[in-house]
Amino acid sequence: MKKKLSVFKKKLQNLSVSKPEYKALKAHLNKQPVGYPRTLTGVENRLLTEIFTPIEASTALYLTSHFETLETIHKRSKEDGVSTDDLKQRLENMGEKGCIFIRYRNKIAQYALHPFVVGMFEMQLYRLTPGYFMDTLNYGIQGFGMEYLSTKVPQMRIIPIEKSINVEHNIATYDEVRTLVDSSPNNLRLVSCVCKSGKDLLDESCKITKRREVCLLLHDFADSASRRDWGHKVKKAEAMEMLAQGEKEGLMLMTSNMKEPQVICSCCGCCCGITSTIRSMPRPSDFTASNFTALFDQEACNGCKKCLKRCQMKAFILDQNTKKPIGINSGKCVGCGLCVFTCKTKAITLNKKEQSTVPPQNHDELYEIIANGKKSTFRKAVHLTKAMSGMKT
Repeated sequence: MKKKLSVFKKKLQNLSVSKPEYKALKAHLNKQPVGYPRTLTGVENRLLTEIFTPIEASTALYLTSHFETLETIHKRSKEDGVSTDDLKQRLENMGEKGCIFIRYRNKIAQYALHPFVVGMFEMQLYRLTPGYFMDTLNYGIQGFGMEYLSTKVPQMRIIPIEKSINVEHNIATYDEVRTLVDSSPNNLRLVSCVCKSGKDLLDESCKITKRREVCLLLHDFADSASRRDWGHKVKKAEAMEMLAQGEKEGLMLMTSNMKEPQVICSCCGCCCGITSTIRSMPRPSDFTASNFTALFDQEACNGCKKCLKRCQMKAFILDQNTKKPIGINSGKCVGCGLCVFTCKTKAITLNKKEQSTVPPQNHDELYEIIANGKKSTFRKAVHLTKAMSGMKT
């Protein structure tokens, strides 16, 4: 009986995605800086119908990735007979559900479309179901992974853990987690990790930590979470304590690729979708912004193998007989510094790369750069084929 109900439900879902509102929304989302590609299985259709009602799907067509005021958006919607009040109510409801991104400037609301990741998926944290999480994982494999990996600049960057950085590094402020926290507004929010929460729903709990509130929101993301009463507000000292605990456990610090980041995530290879995606590539370093890489001194190594357990990218080169580390694959190392933290013999050091990357200033600048460098489907496929063959991209 359960099997028949499941088949019936899928048939209903397929009928719903045949509606023109969803077809139009898919095409519209795919034109944004980070697109929304179709798949052979149609898994992306189910994801949209879980988030958007048909009328919300139609409303989303009035928005772009650029933040705009209600007045500007209404210039498009009024052609379809949508009043200002009706439009505002729809947008507010969509923002509450995580369909779109709402921020405030001078107390005036601005609205924009989210990418699927980082954006719509993460905003389903408190509405997450096992089915939705599984569909997201499948979509990453079947279509969205190529979209995420082929942007002109990465959406996320790696921040080295504090204790792996030496004074002589002359580290830039956007590469130092304490400065990012100290320079942010006081409205910091600590929320549960959507990836770890999703894995819990599948009875595949995190192998590194029992904690779930390991995502720190800043700036507009923090304001949005505050309006929804997500997580809880933390002081800057509390935020640093949480991040320090993650460093001890072996969680990698990943943040938005901006000088003014929206989030600082504590990531692991067993749960994090982004981490597991880039780790599956021959050269993960090409798909995350990072100004550091680890160097290994084989003579100083005592063979304790602690570094192997902490490396989320499996970047160490091993002796085939002893299985002890003998080097580091620079293409796999993303410069997180987790291995440096527990190396008592100082056989591993974190070094600054010769060519540094400077992140965009903020959300608007990051997605403007991604939009200007957006590739065709063919060029994305070529890019990913080269990456999967181990060529530097």
